[in-house]
Amino acid sequence: PQGSILGVDISPSMIQFAKTTFNQYGNLHFALQDAQQLDYQEEFDMIFSLTTLQWVQSHEAFLAGAYQGLKHGGLLAITMPMGLPSTLE
Repeated sequence: PQGSILGVDISPSMIQFAKTTFNQYGNLHFALQDAQQLDYQEEFDMIFSLTTLQWVQSHEAFLAGAYQGLKHGGLLAITMPMGLPSTLE
């Protein structure tokens, strides 16, 4: 594949796990970062957020950062679990 993937997480242990588990793939990169403070500028063709937003306090900050990180015509895909326990709401 010629594409590359950047995974971000606020948890140092999750980043370390990803780097250790997927180190055989040269096109995968991982960065310690808060989803509410994304500072990329038109760098991504696609941003995929997999069951993340339930952990993010400011959805507006995430969405603004994701939008500015997308290239023109880029795609933002978001998944959210349904039926969250009340402790996560």
